[in-house]
Amino acid sequence: MPLPVGDALRKHLLNGSTLSIMEKRLLEQICSNGSDGISKGEILRRADYSSNGQTSAAFARLVGMGYAERAGVGRLRPSIDLFDN
Repeated sequence: MPLPVGDALRKHLLNGSTLSIMEKRLLEQICSNGSDGISKGEILRRADYSSNGQTSAAFARLVGMGYAERAGVGRLRPSIDLFDN
């Protein structure tokens, strides 16, 4: 069964079982800031996590899966695929 697209994909990821709880909370914060991007430190603060190996791995996984993109040094933005045009 194919994944949904746009807003439906974002909702699927944030509410489904594809991502871990940590990945969902991080992605939610990444998406809440729009296409300008947000610093990893601010994402962690808003999601109530500290910087450690697990959060670094979660960021890397979100980027690797194409749900987040690098937006400069230490910054991430959501993939445009997570929003309707």
